[in-house]
Amino acid sequence: TVRIRAYVEETEQLEALVNLEEISDLYVNYSIFPSIFAKKTELADLNRWTDEIHRRKKKCYLVLPVIFRESLRQVFDGIWDRLAETGVDGIVIRNCEEYEFLKRHHFEKPVILDANVYTFNKRSREFWAKKGCGRDTAPVELNLKELSKGLRGR
Repeated sequence: TVRIRAYVEETEQLEALVNLEEISDLYVNYSIFPSIFAKKTELADLNRWTDEIHRRKKKCYLVLPVIFRESLRQVFDGIWDRLAETGVDGIVIRNCEEYEFLKRHHFEKPVILDANVYTFNKRSREFWAKKGCGRDTAPVELNLKELSKGLRGR
């Protein structure tokens, strides 16, 4: 079966895609959830959406920022215990700093590597596989030939 995974940056995209039967996984940008920035004791908006995504038999992966500045690291440090207790199925990281952050917090759910964390050669795939990161996203710049070759090498 074909699994279609979709990345969303806006609530309107999430509202539309959660209803599509063809979508199996939703990669949801952290910025959609205001409670993360408000450092609330409850991440009600994230929990509500995660429950809705699961109710529709899909998986929900939280996508961390492209640049993990110190100020954002502090925000995530402050909410980590509550974030780890949400129903997210895993996290999509976009840089090495986020991997170290998750490692420091003993995150045990799947970690998916964004195309920014390059994995389209054998050495990089082996490197990340040793770290327990078995899934990634393909760079949008690749053509069909490059994608096919890269996927065969997995």
